[in-house]
Amino acid sequence: MSIAIAEKNNSVSKLKWERSDSVWTMGLYATAVGAGTLFLPITVGSNAPIILLFILLAAFPLSYYSHRALSRFVLSSSHREGDITHVVEEHFGPRAGKLLMLVYLMAFYPIILVYSISITNAIESFMVHQMGGAMVSRGWLVLAVMLGLHLILLTGKQVVVSAISVLALPMIAFLLGISFYLLPQWSLSYFTESQAVDWRDPAVWKSLWLIVPVMVFSFSHAPIISSFTAAQKKRCHVSAHMRSQRIIKWSSLLICGSVLFFVISCVMSLSQAEMALARTDNISVLSALANKFSNPLIAYVGPLIAILAMSKSFLGTSMGVNEGTVSMVSGACRGLGLSLGEVTIARVSSVILFVVTGVITYLNPNVLNIIEKVSGPLIAVILFLLPAYAIYRLPALKGYRGASTLFVMVVGLLAISALIYDLI
Repeated sequence: MSIAIAEKNNSVSKLKWERSDSVWTMGLYATAVGAGTLFLPITVGSNAPIILLFILLAAFPLSYYSHRALSRFVLSSSHREGDITHVVEEHFGPRAGKLLMLVYLMAFYPIILVYSISITNAIESFMVHQMGGAMVSRGWLVLAVMLGLHLILLTGKQVVVSAISVLALPMIAFLLGISFYLLPQWSLSYFTESQAVDWRDPAVWKSLWLIVPVMVFSFSHAPIISSFTAAQKKRCHVSAHMRSQRIIKWSSLLICGSVLFFVISCVMSLSQAEMALARTDNISVLSALANKFSNPLIAYVGPLIAILAMSKSFLGTSMGVNEGTVSMVSGACRGLGLSLGEVTIARVSSVILFVVTGVITYLNPNVLNIIEKVSGPLIAVILFLLPAYAIYRLPALKGYRGASTLFVMVVGLLAISALIYDLI
């Protein structure tokens, strides 16, 4: 098995790069880079420089190895179009499959709620404060937002991936544009104002430990990996492993490169006091920059880019949530003795998601604490622990055992333990 894998890895570079590879690369990027990206500089900037150094060193391996392991796990299914539901049921049984889908929905559905609420509030704020318009009825605004997003979802997987890949381009341009724009504002105050690191101080190790779940959330594009891998398996069964690995590698490089440059530029343009104030006020780094520099471009373009960023992340995350919802509805129908076709089940699932998401978005609850304390550890379970456990448990994945898989398992355990500690 290991010889075959080595041969496949050596052949990755020989595969012809196709247009669909670029589309999927942008799709993975679009799912990862969203609202979390706009808050990551606040987290880094309000901590010591050792946190920035740690993120610079760990971001790529954390992103690449974990998503590659999850993709390998999905590819281990004998189904030609099998997604994560099929592979879990195949290897661990129907009960494990149902449990995973429950965890899947609990982890990623609250993220959809955060995006839908944030998109609605951002549009409302932009119309009132930037455009000088009157307050719009929240009910009609929520309906318009939900219809727009769900109509895109109903067009099919490939159209959704194409849409979010297109939406990714403005986000990349904006992140790089802001990062370069801030270059003249760079200062070493972030480093000079900080005290020297005392490795004997438990607080240093605690801060490094607690930053792990933040990184997991910020660089995660796990919701789309199942759909992405299943599509590669359907498209090119023999070379699916090689194509998936290469696309994940390039998307991770693109994600880490643009996001880390953005983080560095923001951290070196704002003082620790300004970052700490932004954290207290619960505002994104774009708002903090606008407050400091009073730049009209940031004030007007920033909200629009934020809306685009959250919209594409909503679409990418919804692909994974749709899989889980379809699986749960299908299981419920079987339990009730109902015989419904796949198309009907998919439509019922879409209606359920539309109604529930719309109602909660209209109510406008504060769900950030739920995301941090519920979704975080469950994402780590799916993205890190599940594929690592499968690789060490299943003979078919034996060839993938090694340092990278061990790294994935350790990071998963650190993320979960850090968040549990935060809850206590």
